[in-house]
Amino acid sequence: MRTRDKTYADYGLDKATVKVLIQLCRDMRWYSLLSEAAQEVYPTIAVELTNSLHLGWSWGTLDSRKYVPIDINSFYGYRRKVLWLFGEKLKAENGGVLPVFEH
Repeated sequence: MRTRDKTYADYGLDKATVKVLIQLCRDMRWYSLLSEAAQEVYPTIAVELTNSLHLGWSWGTLDSRKYVPIDINSFYGYRRKVLWLFGEKLKAENGGVLPVFEH
């Protein structure tokens, strides 16, 4: 299956886990791990993928600031993959569980 066609469920992520992961993406403590995951998934647009998850910017916002060299559907497919890999890296660093999100 192509990356652009994969859903969160295909990565084994439920809605609650996605919500927690997105909150963790916004936390500066995990920025370097998020950036590392984006770099591994798609180096050409790693900065855009990182900004999308960390700052909450949409593909349209990113593309209006600087050309994003892939289409919107592919972008969000890779964004989902980065979120999954970020979660895997978080679990690897925290004994197999996601860290607790703190406001």
